[in-house]
Amino acid sequence: MSFKVGIIICSIREPRVGPQVAQWLKGKLEGQATSGFGLHLLDLKQYPLPLSYPEGGLPAHKTMTDGDDYRCPETNVWSKEVRKYDGFVFVSPQYNWGYPASIKNALDQLFLEWTGKPGMVVTYGGRGGGKAGEQLIEVLKGLRMQASEDRIELNISPPQTALGPADDATIAKWEEKEEDVKKAWGAFTALFGSK
Repeated sequence: MSFKVGIIICSIREPRVGPQVAQWLKGKLEGQATSGFGLHLLDLKQYPLPLSYPEGGLPAHKTMTDGDDYRCPETNVWSKEVRKYDGFVFVSPQYNWGYPASIKNALDQLFLEWTGKPGMVVTYGGRGGGKAGEQLIEVLKGLRMQASEDRIELNISPPQTALGPADDATIAKWEEKEEDVKKAWGAFTALFGSK
């Protein structure tokens, strides 16, 4: 059996290092035993969602069909994309000890599309993004995802590097996280056995 995993780039701020972090992670994961897992990058910047929720009712009360289930066309596009995947890796920066509004909004626009799917969190920031990671895991649990407690924290130093491409010294620090990547990926992939 093969599982399709979406690696979601959670920040839409410009300039940003999120796409570089996600590409680095994808390369690391593809270098491991990923047989049976297809990895695909999903950039929230390509899915402009409204901040309002024009649907009426709660996302948890929706029923899923193969058609357009939402009034908002952008939400329909996002819903159909999320349904394609069996699990997700969330690559998120830490902003002021929290995660970006862009991923909170993307998560909250839907509900059933997330439910039951495994989720893994990778954070980055001047101190690794641990507080954002803890919060994001709690939200994934609220969506009834199978949220892995094992997460990866990448230091971006100096912190302003998060506003643009990471330099070689920063990437070298990420390389030191290889064992964390293996451990987190192992815990994440084990969740698919319970699907």
